[in-house]
Amino acid sequence: MGDIGDFWRDVNAHRKEERANASQSRCWDWMIVSGDCHYARDRSCFKVYRPVSGTAGGARVVGIGTVELPVKSSPTGSGTHVLVLENVLHIPDAICNGFNAASTGGGVRWSRDGVQGFDSDSQPLWYAVMFAGLAKLVIEGNSQGYSVLEEKHLMLSIYLTTEEKANLFS
Repeated sequence: MGDIGDFWRDVNAHRKEERANASQSRCWDWMIVSGDCHYARDRSCFKVYRPVSGTAGGARVVGIGTVELPVKSSPTGSGTHVLVLENVLHIPDAICNGFNAASTGGGVRWSRDGVQGFDSDSQPLWYAVMFAGLAKLVIEGNSQGYSVLEEKHLMLSIYLTTEEKANLFS
């Protein structure tokens, strides 16, 4: 096959192995979602955690807690900000993590290149870049890994029913 053919055969084998192990590895994708909640796939994301048993939008929820995300506050500056997300649902079967941008209390500005979130004083809090047709938060340190989102285009938002809210948050 030659050097180039051998290289791509090895790359494709590595990607296949990453895909096979994706459900067992930590998800670094925090995608901007609508809906009315944040959610995380991995228990290791949580700083504070309590087990629960319930559903959210048909998905199994096994816990709720607090997640702290160190994010870049703008695409041009070097500033960072720690987003403290409360009442984050732990959904182990989620394809990625979901960040509800409306929860930060300020404005959100969408552009062709991404999304930027601001606090109530119009100070930048976070930004996201376009990824797999969606917007992904830029996490400090730019943690990377295989993303199942690279191969799919999905809707990721979860809206909780009144009954689900009462069951999960009581």
